Amino acid sequence: MTLLPAQPKEACESLRTRIQAVITARTAPDRTAILLLGDVGENGIPTFQFEQGEPSLLRGGEPTFASDHPYALLTEDEPSMVAIGRVPVATDVEALAVLAKIRRYEEDAPAGPWRHRVTYVAGEGHFGIFDTLLEQVFIRFVNESVPPSYDVSVTYAKPDSKWCPPLTCVERTTLERLSEGSLLFNYVGHGHAEGVDTLRWGPKEEERRAPILRGSALKDLPSCSGRHPIALMTCCSTGWFDRSPDHGRDRDSLAELMLEHPEGPVAIVAGTRPTHPYGNAVFQKELTRMLIAHADETMGEIDRRARLAMFDLDARDRELDAMVAPIAKLTKWKLSLEDLRLMHVRMYALIGDPMMRIASPGAKVEGLAIAEGHVTGRVPTIATGTVEVLIETARDDCVSTDVQLAAPNDDAEARAAHNYPLVNDRVLWRGQGDIREGRFSIPLPSPLPGRSAMLRVRATEAPPTVGARAAEAIGGMRLTRRHVESGSRTESPSGS
Repeated sequence: MTLLPAQPKEACESLRTRIQAVITARTAPDRTAILLLGDVGENGIPTFQFEQGEPSLLRGGEPTFASDHPYALLTEDEPSMVAIGRVPVATDVEALAVLAKIRRYEEDAPAGPWRHRVTYVAGEGHFGIFDTLLEQVFIRFVNESVPPSYDVSVTYAKPDSKWCPPLTCVERTTLERLSEGSLLFNYVGHGHAEGVDTLRWGPKEEERRAPILRGSALKDLPSCSGRHPIALMTCCSTGWFDRSPDHGRDRDSLAELMLEHPEGPVAIVAGTRPTHPYGNAVFQKELTRMLIAHADETMGEIDRRARLAMFDLDARDRELDAMVAPIAKLTKWKLSLEDLRLMHVRMYALIGDPMMRIASPGAKVEGLAIAEGHVTGRVPTIATGTVEVLIETARDDCVSTDVQLAAPNDDAEARAAHNYPLVNDRVLWRGQGDIREGRFSIPLPSPLPGRSAMLRVRATEAPPTVGARAAEAIGGMRLTRRHVESGSRTESPSGS
């Protein structure tokens, strides 16, 4: 580790040159990460400013956006980037408190299902005719990007959505979702430096409002019991770490307040100024994909891979671009899609320690299959232990058939209070069995429940020696109509 003190009133370019000199002198620069430990200010660590080239994002009169990204580039080429993160604190006491929280997470985060849960909280788009399309894209994104082995929780602060919580309690619900434990907490929607969007309902002349999440409400954040999430804030301005008193009442952004809170997320990835829906969608896809695929890596390495993937278009990217291109033309976006990708690589900041190790969900169950009414698999990392098997509905469905649909002039508060406890319960059947010599075979119900769509398994090592953490492994697969109709007697390909 090399300590490189920032010099008073040092320019960004000068600091970048000094950082590059240190990194290039190392024997293994590919395993290097940069931690900017300090706030922006006269005697702090400066940040770069880029011109905002998309007119639609100039709300509030901000012609530039902050970026630490150039510090991570060893050359002018993006593939040269190393991992980087910032802990934007002003005092030694604040720095030690944040770093102690991160250390506790790395050393003492408990085992459990929270490690393979992804929690989504979303606000309404308010993009008019494009809202329905965006919602469909989001549902498809969740189904395609989050494998069947992961649990998914959805909260959608839209009055006519079945995933809407009780309207007057939406902020309390968001705090509960933030603290209940998950590998990733992802907010999707509108945001600003001090919080995220507001839920609105009722006739225009009698419109009622409730905040979804304000930075000031973090004082009421319940204990997470050591199950800190990583937070991805795909919205505007919540990572505005260079904010000064001239920009508002509070200096700290929502992302900073989250990191500083002892029960808050252990790392936050957020935009430093107004973001674009297209750039948000691509960045969300890549960071989620990299987090799930490389959960044994550091947070900075996951973030670095996600940024590089923004320039490497796959089939899903090309499909998204084909869908977005007509919208871009119709609404007269000035920047190209390629330019928007680059802008969001620069604008999103990792607020946290890039060398932090993730609370990994564990190994993957291998050879997961269904045959002769049993689910079978191998767990090379666990010789003896137990396996829990869950059969679930599709993610846009739930067990209950009593979910109430929105109707004109109905009582939205009562409907939401009725629906919300039901909509994330997707478990149709739960079973358990033993692991012997790294293998398991567990009987399934025959026939499978009629709405069966997914199968998930979680393997847990038998109680380890005192002081050691039990090993875990997860697996999952999508169930087909053939599985259900055949009474689980057919072979199935391995899941993930």
